[in-house]
Formats: sequence, C-alpha cells, structure tokens
Amino acid sequence: PGMYWVTAQFPGTERFSAAQRSEEFELRLLMPTRLEVSFVKPAEDLPEIWGIGEEVRTVFALVDDAGRGLEGKSIRVVVGGAGEVEELSTDKDGRCESVKRGYGVGVYQVAAEFTGDEGHLPSEGRGQFEVVEFRDDIVRRYNLFLAGARQRVSGISGKATPREMESIVVASGLTLDQRALEELIARFEEADYSEHEIVRRQFEAAYRAWRLLVEE
Repeated sequence: PGMYWVTAQFPGTERFSAAQRSEEFELRLLMPTRLEVSFVKPAEDLPEIWGIGEEVRTVFALVDDAGRGLEGKSIRVVVGGAGEVEELSTDKDGRCESVKRGYGVGVYQVAAEFTGDEGHLPSEGRGQFEVVEFRDDIVRRYNLFLAGARQRVSGISGKATPREMESIVVASGLTLDQRALEELIARFEEADYSEHEIVRRQFEAAYRAWRLLVEE
C-alpha cells in the first residue's frame, strides 16, 4: 500500500510534438471483515424459537480480522419470508440491533450484508429463527417422543394414554430421565387437554424435558 505515480511519455515525431502525462494513485490494503448474526434468547440453552407476538431481538456485529468492531458502517438486513428490508448503522463496538414482533408461525431466514468501503472488504452473515404457537409445539414434541418410544419399547398401543405410555416405558427398564418424562407428559396434558393460555414458561419446561429425553 502507498502512493504511486504513473507517467506516460510520447517522444514526438516530425509531425507531432512530444507529450507527457502523470497521474498519482493510492494503493490501499483492504482489510477482511466478518459479519456475525445472533439472537438475544431468554436463556442460552434454548433454541432460536419465539412464540406468536413475542419480540425477536437480532444482533449484528461487524468486526475486522483482528476482532475489532467497526463503527459507523451500514448493514443491510433482509428477513426472508417476512418481506422486510432494514438499513442499520453500527455503533462504536461494531454492533447494531433489530427488534421486531408480529411474525406469524414459520421459519425465518435473516441475511445481513456489509458492502465494504474504501478500507474494508465486504462480508455477509446469516441466521435463522422460528416462530411457533406454544401449544402446538408442545404437542408436537410429545408426539415425537412417543413415536421414538414406540420404536424402542413394545406394547405401546396407538390408543395408550400418556400415563399408560409412561407406565409401560418405566416398566420396560428403558434408561431415561423419569422426571423429564413426567414433566413432558404434564406439559402435554396441559397443552392438549386444557383451554387456558399456554405461555413461554410451559414451552420452556416442555422443551427442556423433551431435549433430555431425546438426547439419552
């Protein structure tokens, strides 16, 4: 990198006089950048899942190859499936945020782009989040566990109640977390049999119990 001169000379002929022209230009070393996309979750052990009407907070961080935040840079954000395009500017730490709510049920792709500038190369970042109806998600996870239990334990009929399934599974000697199983069944019964509102607290309890069971 540095300043350079380029000179072109024409020595002239019998018909044309000599000529010369010089131009100065600067050669710059463009620094690599990295654009990171993350989500602010209620707890680190939870997935990128939100309920209908909940606020989704997305954080974008633009850094150079040494990990230093780049201030005052423009970030273009597109949320696929929602038809949203947003222009953000990074703060002194190279960060900016987008806070949105009102998403319907579905999986959303977040694409962020820094187009580069006179000193930095462009970069892109991507993330994904899901919006669910908590009641439906709890029922879905219970049914996923039930399908797996039927493959591993004989005697679980299609008409078995959750408590009958629990008794058969425990009696089979299958190694699993019985407290997690009890929790998942309780949250499923609440979601499937009751009409009262199912909120994040019940979803988180069901998700953590389901994860313990399927990871065993």
